[in-house]
Amino acid sequence: MGGVAPGLGDDIIIVSGHTVTLDQNALVRNINIEAGAILINSTFDVIGTSTSPGASPQYINNGSHNGTGKFILYDNGGTQLRGNGVTNCNIEYRNYQLKITDECNLTINGNIQPGTGGNGTTILEAWEGGGGNLIINGSIITDPIRGGSIINQTGTIIVNGNVSLLGSSGAAAGSVFENGSFATFNISGNLTLGPNDSYCQNIGSMIIGGDLLGSGQNDTYFWQETGATVKFGGEVFPEPNGGLFFANSSALGGTSEPSTVEYNGVVSQNIAFPIDEAYSNLVINNSSITGVTLNTDITINGDLSLMNGLLTIGDYNLNLADTSHILGVPSSGSMIIATGTGELRRTFSTAGSFVFPVGDNNGTAEYSPVIVDFSAGVYNDAFVGVNLVNEPYPGASGSYLNRYWNINSSGITDFTCNVQFDYV
Repeated sequence: MGGVAPGLGDDIIIVSGHTVTLDQNALVRNINIEAGAILINSTFDVIGTSTSPGASPQYINNGSHNGTGKFILYDNGGTQLRGNGVTNCNIEYRNYQLKITDECNLTINGNIQPGTGGNGTTILEAWEGGGGNLIINGSIITDPIRGGSIINQTGTIIVNGNVSLLGSSGAAAGSVFENGSFATFNISGNLTLGPNDSYCQNIGSMIIGGDLLGSGQNDTYFWQETGATVKFGGEVFPEPNGGLFFANSSALGGTSEPSTVEYNGVVSQNIAFPIDEAYSNLVINNSSITGVTLNTDITINGDLSLMNGLLTIGDYNLNLADTSHILGVPSSGSMIIATGTGELRRTFSTAGSFVFPVGDNNGTAEYSPVIVDFSAGVYNDAFVGVNLVNEPYPGASGSYLNRYWNINSSGITDFTCNVQFDYV
């Protein structure tokens, strides 16, 4: 720095138009990098300190903070983030967290990672002053012995990397990830939740671009709360990284409907079986050739949105409630492939009409919906199920279609019904 290095409890201000380069580690309390100013760590560390234990030092960056050295957070109080600058270094925590304020609009090009020593912490916290914005072009990493948690009540946080919340084997306690009703948390990579009852409780909006990974020991949880939306780009608790996925039950007890789960991958995906046995609203928005596949019977209590891609049910049943609607515009590129022994089933409690948006993908994807229209009947725990076969009906001769549909019903008596089959 060519001068006196900051000492314990000192504040530093780098004025616009100036560049400061470290030639040794710097102990600081509050940092203010003004617009147009540059702080260069080089290989040295900026270490947060304070003469008032429990205080919350401020990191204000409206300029640029560069270097291969780290920014090490204060050990005895959370560090408040402010400004709209760019931080090009890793941030290291030991005991206390980054606190995202409503004046935060920062970009961090680096990881948020554990340092040596300490006892774990809430890594990120956003619930003061109505939120803020933080982009992390890196990963959030925790130590599996000391653990770490994320509390995002009001912020918009984007992580272009992975988030690993591995729990604490040292304290035999899991990591906590709470995303509040006014919060957004988007992860481009994987979200990993460790053992010892680690959980993610989503009340707001989340995107997990990669896989949701658990401990594989039935002590990892993901809860969708009322009004929440989550988009999965990968698999949900695939083996051997299993966990318990609650799609329509609250961590606080009772139902969490309505909520929405979307599968929006660019590669093939499997629809996860919720431990509470049903989805509220389900959205299919997968751009891969094979789309999304059922590996077990699934129930949807709300609406099914066919936005893009194929949903293959195979030998499993996809069950829709009597109040469920099909949203989107079904077509050969956005439909339910029902050519196995499984059925698309819709519950009926009264007379009415329903379009079964089914088709096949044998060689060429072909949309062949069925419309079932009841004008009368008695309905007792009733449903209608539909699937199809892309070949002539057995024994057909002369002129015939290269397709037939199977209609199965249960619990419906004394009915009057018209059925329309569309053949492409």
